[in-house]
Amino acid sequence: MKTLSTLFKKTKLSFLFLLIVSSTKSQDMAWMNGANTFNQAGSYGTKGMSAASNNPGARVSAAYWKDNTGNFWLFGGLIPTGGINMLLMNDLWKYNIISGEWTWMTGSNVVSQNGVNVATGSAHANNTPGSRRHAITWNDASGNLWLYGGVGFSTNGSGDLGDLWKYEISTNMWTCISGGSGSSQKSVYGVTGLASPTNKLGSRRGAVSWTDVSGNFWLFGGLGFDSNHTYRSLNELWRYNTFTNQWTFMGGNNTSQPNGNYGSIGVPANSNMPGGRSDCAWSSDINGNLLLFGGSGYDASSSSQLNLNDLWKYNISTNQWTWLKGSSVSSQTGVYGTQGISSPSNTPGSRSGSAFWTDASGKFYIFGGHGFSSVPGNSLNDLWKYDNVTNEWTWLKGSNFNSQSGNYGVLGIPSISNMPGSRSLPAQWYDNSGNLWLFGGSTSTVNATAIYSDLWKFNFCTGTAPVLSVSATSTTICTGQQVTLFASGASFYSWNGMQSGTTASISLTPSATVNYAVSGMNTNGCVATTNISVNLSTCVGIKSTDINATQLELYPNPTSGLLNIKTGSELEGSVKIYNTSGQLLFHSLINSDQHTLDLTNYTTGIYLLEIMQGGTVSRKLIQKSAN
Repeated sequence: MKTLSTLFKKTKLSFLFLLIVSSTKSQDMAWMNGANTFNQAGSYGTKGMSAASNNPGARVSAAYWKDNTGNFWLFGGLIPTGGINMLLMNDLWKYNIISGEWTWMTGSNVVSQNGVNVATGSAHANNTPGSRRHAITWNDASGNLWLYGGVGFSTNGSGDLGDLWKYEISTNMWTCISGGSGSSQKSVYGVTGLASPTNKLGSRRGAVSWTDVSGNFWLFGGLGFDSNHTYRSLNELWRYNTFTNQWTFMGGNNTSQPNGNYGSIGVPANSNMPGGRSDCAWSSDINGNLLLFGGSGYDASSSSQLNLNDLWKYNISTNQWTWLKGSSVSSQTGVYGTQGISSPSNTPGSRSGSAFWTDASGKFYIFGGHGFSSVPGNSLNDLWKYDNVTNEWTWLKGSNFNSQSGNYGVLGIPSISNMPGSRSLPAQWYDNSGNLWLFGGSTSTVNATAIYSDLWKFNFCTGTAPVLSVSATSTTICTGQQVTLFASGASFYSWNGMQSGTTASISLTPSATVNYAVSGMNTNGCVATTNISVNLSTCVGIKSTDINATQLELYPNPTSGLLNIKTGSELEGSVKIYNTSGQLLFHSLINSDQHTLDLTNYTTGIYLLEIMQGGTVSRKLIQKSAN
């Protein structure tokens, strides 16, 4: 577990850029792997070895990630084997997009496994999360895969979980960060907007999750326990700092029935807030803003949890929500219009458990789910695109009715007539070439729920790929300083496969090894990708002829207001203050051996003070106490 002193360790960064280009486009779909029949058992092969015959088998509500090299990952989920309850797995799989083969990496090929945590905070070859479904996932800047909660098995029990795990790809080992034992845990909220080691995210499943440009994890909603230990759909918003390992409650209703407060359509407001919900579709843009669609939850006034079709945007910088489209009333049928033609009146019907993607231009796609087509119904297989510029939906493919069978065609051969069958809660990925991928999920048949094991690729490119180039403002910076990455050669850009927009640059304040995949899309919908590796090495320390670190005095520390800086010798340089996310908050020049800073308006917490003179630097942690 990283301490604050580790967080602010003096380092420098050097950037290595590797360019990989790929292309293709039409609205073709291809069945790529797995069976075209329901409820197939997995074929595990040998752990750690890929094979053409390997397949995870039929499953729904699995956790999923894409790594920095473009490979897909899948963990756990519900499978159709052995009884009616807790048919849950804890196996971890990797799909190599180049070879088209699955590899069973860790975990068991037997259902209902408790987790193993040798020592909290330490990686171990025997560690593994327990079997579960509906878990929540993130990727960090170093390429690690993170997993939170879900419903299943802890290290010593079962139920709704509140454990946080990290998987390191290079070592093939899990680390339990917190909460490995027990279930049905309630949240500890603390003060809204303030991180604290005592804050705690309670047990939950089916929440929205994304990573911002600073590397913080965000979470919204889900099914879980509030401050009264009541189990319900939530509309809480949380942020997690991977360096301090602390949660911050950012907003939402933590006590009463969480109906939505919609305000006026298209108008952001501090009072706006989506109602509690789970199993939504979502995306994040280049600035870390969230786009949220539907799910199962509460509309503006209902007292029961129903399917929704409202579209929301959360602005991370203003902490405000905006209701963009859809209805404030649940259980709405869709308005399809003409296939392939956008319209202000088009809108998908209310649904939950859809597959979802965001391309490099920021367009948002949803597929299927469980809910309403043009009529009240069941499982869906319609594909929609939302244009973030025009604020319009387009029905692209699939049926405007429910419970549709798939048209598989020939394995590995794309065709415009191919189409996956109706389903909800599949795994999904957006690859570095601009293709959408879909695995598994479930559908309702006449007699039972059927689960898929098929893997599909949706191809939307009709031309040649752009030629990308990338650069940085500096190739050697110390921790706490900001670097900006620039990409050129395309019309739209996606950074690390998660954040999309027209902006060709992204500003970072790294404090650890960072690996980013930067994709660029042209107006033909074709994509090229540049992989960026950011390596860390130690900065040169302060020379004895420069600022004497032993003579640097800060007092009072902690302080409720004024902070005095005394260097012991005449100093001409600068002073900067950063928060624990690495964001620069203050910068001023100083030209004497004493200086006073006013921290009255700073929130309570830990900050980094940096004094620079020439090429030397001295850093100290300071604490702002309550007034």
